[in-house]
Amino acid sequence: MQLAPTRKAASSAAGDPSDAEWQAFWHGHGVDSEIAMADFYGLRHVLLKFLPRHGTVLEAGCGLGRYVFYLRGLGVRAIGCERLLSALSAARGWAQRERPESADAFSAADVRGLPFRDGALSGYISLGVVEHFPEGPEGAIREAFRVLEAGGVALFEVPNARALDGYVHRSKHALATVVGRARARADS
Repeated sequence: MQLAPTRKAASSAAGDPSDAEWQAFWHGHGVDSEIAMADFYGLRHVLLKFLPRHGTVLEAGCGLGRYVFYLRGLGVRAIGCERLLSALSAARGWAQRERPESADAFSAADVRGLPFRDGALSGYISLGVVEHFPEGPEGAIREAFRVLEAGGVALFEVPNARALDGYVHRSKHALATVVGRARARADS
């Protein structure tokens, strides 16, 4: 993978999720458990259907490297970048112990300023990352398309507000049912 001269990553603006928040998020997670959860999140079929089998695929904002390890296990040349150095260190350390051939697959980078030349990647996945920037996702998405080759594939995952609305609605309905039953018992 040919890296561009280091691009200045977008600086952490006021309101960006702090490293302390991400540190808290990843606390208690391990690389083994993250890899084991790769199928739980239901993305395997999407990744296998749409990601190219040639070239290099980047997991941007890879955290502990769940999909880097998963895809490399399938023979895809996957690499990851992560801004949080403690998560990056955990992924690299696990790789050195368990999969030495993957130890060089991780780099420190902010997804808004990637250290790759234009058109260097055939695939790009960013799962649950771009929605966290207070300035919006545009800069991260623009950067993804800068580093993708012509015809490359980018997959982004963001929270689905409709799914959340449905969850809240079902929860309210279930709570109302329980409260209604409790009141009915109290009245009888």
